[in-house]
Amino acid sequence: MTEPATTPAPPRSGQQLLLPDNVRFDIKSEENAGEALHRRWRETSLFVVALGLFTLTFLVTGWFAFLAADTDADTRKAALGIFITLAGALIGFLGGRASK
Repeated sequence: MTEPATTPAPPRSGQQLLLPDNVRFDIKSEENAGEALHRRWRETSLFVVALGLFTLTFLVTGWFAFLAADTDADTRKAALGIFITLAGALIGFLGGRASK
């Protein structure tokens, strides 16, 4: 007969865990892991909001420059180019952050 498979006990806080590819890391308590995750989420959220507001300011400025440009076609093209570039950068950045 074959012996029944036994499952190892889960590692305790501070215990070393040996992974299949021989990488070691410390198991921290759930409370510390939760606090670290919450801190990372808060820092990332604040960064995204700050970057979004900064970019939105430039988008609005570029759009009003585009609208306010009189008959000078070069100024209008430059303002539209800035607007499109910043809009694409904002969409790309937020899309990249959301896909992680």
